Amino acid sequence: MSSEKIESGENKPYKKRQRSKPFKLTDEVLKEIEILGGHGATLDNLRIYYGVRESKFYKICEENPAIVDAIFRGRTKTTFSVAGLLLEKAKGGNVAAMIFYLKTQGRWVEHHIPGLTDTPRDKVIPKSLGTDPVEASRIYQEIMK
Repeated sequence: MSSEKIESGENKPYKKRQRSKPFKLTDEVLKEIEILGGHGATLDNLRIYYGVRESKFYKICEENPAIVDAIFRGRTKTTFSVAGLLLEKAKGGNVAAMIFYLKTQGRWVEHHIPGLTDTPRDKVIPKSLGTDPVEASRIYQEIMK
């Protein structure tokens, strides 16, 4: 770059400050924020989504606590929805869902009790049960005796 361009101000090394888009908080925008909040959007994500400068957006949020309320309301609704689906799976017989639910909600903890779950030394578990399901079942039955 020549010194003439630098002195004249051409090819500036910094970006010109962008102006914020006009932002109007309406009921429709609040509903959209609630949905986006339910999908995990943060305040910073919303600021970028609506094209508002950071300082201006946080000032808008301070003046309108309904924005933050909408985000948390959306997250709460999504959490309840997913929890309901998990509970339906658990009630339907999905063992993984049952275990997950009990561990997270029922404070269920698995403890290793020596002697109770140890495999006796005289029963050796083969490294590979092979590909034959009948043979694998027979070996499993022998181990469990």
